This record gives sequence, C-alpha cells and structure tokens, in this order.
Amino acid sequence: MPRFTVKASRGLLLTITFLVGCGENPFVPPPPPELIDSTPVRTSPVPGRIDPPTETDVTTSSVAAGRVIELILSRPPNGDQTFMAQILRQRAGKAQTSFRSFAPDPDHPRPVEWTVKAIEAATEMGASGLLVEVDPDRAIVEALARARSKGLAVLSLETPLPTVDGKPFTLLTYGSFPEAGRKIVKTMMDAALKFPDFRSTRILIIDNRAGGVYREARLESLTAPLRDLGQKWDIVSFDGTETDALRSLNKAITRPGPRVSVVLAQEDVGLFTAHRALLSRIEQNQPEFLIGGYFSYDGRSGHELLGKVIAFGDRAVSTFATRAFETITLMIDGKPVEDRVEVPIMVRSTETIFVPTAATKTASPVKP
Repeated sequence: MPRFTVKASRGLLLTITFLVGCGENPFVPPPPPELIDSTPVRTSPVPGRIDPPTETDVTTSSVAAGRVIELILSRPPNGDQTFMAQILRQRAGKAQTSFRSFAPDPDHPRPVEWTVKAIEAATEMGASGLLVEVDPDRAIVEALARARSKGLAVLSLETPLPTVDGKPFTLLTYGSFPEAGRKIVKTMMDAALKFPDFRSTRILIIDNRAGGVYREARLESLTAPLRDLGQKWDIVSFDGTETDALRSLNKAITRPGPRVSVVLAQEDVGLFTAHRALLSRIEQNQPEFLIGGYFSYDGRSGHELLGKVIAFGDRAVSTFATRAFETITLMIDGKPVEDRVEVPIMVRSTETIFVPTAATKTASPVKP
C-alpha cells in the first residue's frame, strides 16, 4: 500500500488549534519533564493510600503556611486518579505543602462509611484543604459540610455536590466541550472531504456507556455539529471494555452497505479501539477511515496514535491536577474562587492525513 507523508502548510485547516491562548504549536508536545514520574506505581504500604507516602506526609514544620492537603476518593482509584495523585504530590513538594491521599480498598464492604470516616479523620489530623472525588451520598456531603464549617477548604473534583446551608461546594471540572466538539468535527469533515466518495460513506461514533460524568457532554459536542452540517451518523455503543468495543466497532464497519470514512470516539477506550481497528485494516489492505474524538494525552499513553488521529480533544490529567492544586491553595489562603472552575479541553490536530484514491480505495497522499 503506497503511503507517504504530506505536511499541511501553515494557516490551512490541519494546523494545531488550542481553545485557550493563540498561536500554533507542534502536534502534541511532550509534557513538561516535572510532570513525568519515571518511577513505577507501587502498591501502597499504607492501607487505603493511593500512592506511597513521602517525607511531606509526616513533616509539617517546613510546609508553606502550614498547608496540609488531602485527596480523598470514595472508590478505589483508576489509572487517571493514581496519576493525578502523583502530579499533586509533585506540585505539593515544590510548594513545600504537605500532601496525603486516600481511597478505600477494592473489596471494602462499606465505601460510604469509609469515606465519612476519612473526611472526619482529615479534620482531626489537621488538614487545611480537601480535594474530594466522592459519591454525592447524603452522609458524605454532610461530613464535608461539617469539615467546611470547621474551616477546611473543600474542592470537589468533577462531581457536583448538593448545596448545604445555602452554600455550594466549589467544583473543578473539564469544560468547553461544545467549542471543542465543533473544532474536532470541522477538522474531521474538512479532512474527510478529501475522500473522493465521501458523500456516499458512513460516519460512526463510538459511545462508551461507562464513559463517566462527561459522557453526555462529550457525545453531544460531537453530534450537535454533525447535525448542524446535515450529516448522519450511527452510534456504536459498548460497556466499558476494549474487547467489547472492538467487537462492536468491527461489526459496524463490516456491515453491508456504504463503507465507513470517519470514526469519532467520545473517550479514551473508544479512540484506542478505533486505532486498533484502523491498523488492522491497513495490514489487511482494506479501505481506511479517519479517526478523532476525545482522549487524554499526558505522557503515559497515546504515543502510538500520533499521526493517525486527525483531531482530538485532549483531556489532560496533568493539567487538571495542576489546576486542582492551584485552586485548593487559593481556597486555603482565603482568596476568592468561583463556585465552578473549568479546565478547558485543548483541541489538537495532526498535520498529515492519508486518504484513499477513488480507484483502489487504498491509501494515497492528498495535500490539504
């Protein structure tokens, strides 16, 4: 299959676009060295701890203004949360701030009760700020309200919590999905128009039903601009696992009828699955498709997608963790903070695309 690289010229559609700031940057720059932890994630020696303790956990004499920050989860941590804890620990170390992180064991029979006790223990142990990613259970929310009434700053990560005594809990969340979705879809459609037969092809959107609190916002951000453009699409749903996603996607791709030209994914698992399906089709000399959507590129994964994903919204965990640390620090210091703090989604796009020729339906270079 003949393939070669064509670079998009500056100023054309396939340049890198950021939602915040201006100017252009190389495609997916590596994260700052200080955000990459080269040591492997180890099993914590402390029950319930997300990552191993360091001297800052037990030494408070040198911390800035006596700040002690705790991260509390009400469920066992996933990969993103473990990575976030590492970034928070690094930021705390640089700021001479004590940092502790806790989560229940996977087999804990009463996670709500555990979370309430963790919040109460944080208050008793002298914490000055809580970063919490917890279920909005009434008992948990009441425990957070009691902690707040005793002077602790409380920042909820991603999950909105009910207002207590007329005072909302400050929320840190990803935002700007509508704008990000419009940029992703526009870049994808502009690239897809290079397909000679694009008007007679299909668009698929991979939907992870276990996509978390942002599932609906991300999905709507992709479907709304397609609807505005008069484009039709098919939803390919799966229940969280890459195996299920790949099976469902391959079934949709090989379905009789017009071939698939574009695959969009609303989160990481779906996008990696689309990438696997694309590589399989390249190896089998079958018609290819363009892929885009949302995933987190932060130095842990995603390198293999470079050059294959036309456009994606970067849900950068490292950026989120940094903003969380900055926000809770402001709250501890009594500085004003909005009730809702948003971390924008950056949209990145590749400078190279490959599209099929009308005759062979195999990859051939087309200059944007």
